[in-house]
Amino acid sequence: MKEYDNLLSEIQFFYDELGERYELIYPGYAKLQKDLAHSILSICDEFDATVIADVACNCGWLLQELVKLRSGLVLYGFDISKRAIDIAEKRREKEGLNLHYSTGDWLRLPEIVDTRFDAVLCLGNSLSHLPLDLQFAALIRFSSILNPGGILLIDTYRNWNHRFIKKVIVEPKGLSCQGSYRVFVCFANEYYDSLVRRHVSFSYYSLAEDRALRPHKVECFSIRQFPVILNKDTNVQEFGFKHKSMCQIRDEMEMFEYYLLSK
Repeated sequence: MKEYDNLLSEIQFFYDELGERYELIYPGYAKLQKDLAHSILSICDEFDATVIADVACNCGWLLQELVKLRSGLVLYGFDISKRAIDIAEKRREKEGLNLHYSTGDWLRLPEIVDTRFDAVLCLGNSLSHLPLDLQFAALIRFSSILNPGGILLIDTYRNWNHRFIKKVIVEPKGLSCQGSYRVFVCFANEYYDSLVRRHVSFSYYSLAEDRALRPHKVECFSIRQFPVILNKDTNVQEFGFKHKSMCQIRDEMEMFEYYLLSK
């Protein structure tokens, strides 16, 4: 588990440092989460899923939208980032929402939860933070915390596994305002055969100096990601599931493809 724990420390550091800046990456992120919540609720209704866990909840945006849509849901959020969970808790308390948050990593979830869920959500291409062997183990853990007949909704970036050819791709992301600054966000991705190093930068330009070429400050955070184990030919019975299907979900950015695994 030493390799796994070292990787967890890297992931935790990245998201602890990123914190609320995550919302700056995608302008209109709150609306995107609201639209996603409507789609997820429709799927959960098909399977009578009312006890739901988001195992990569970050700052809790999606769960906050779900509980506003349907107050009778029992919602749990887990994330490796203590800072993200702290932010989620503050928002929960401020808005008086009935949500349950906890820090936790995927391979130890069965040890830290005493609840079984009707649905588990793992979104935002989060599975790719682990290499393939650990993804296999994580999917088995997700299955183990589901009730019989429960579902796992999981996504990846479109054509994600086809990107792993040695190259560098720069992706401009968002331009938005924060306080007295205009913030430009950009990804620089170093792709190799079996991993990508993703560097996300935040450049802050003063609103009072709209002609300035140089930013007032620049922040950069880096993380590794890997190909994903799921594809159209994956045998999900190896993970403890019975069926797998592609799932159509409204995604205004058209960034993701969604898999629905049922137990």
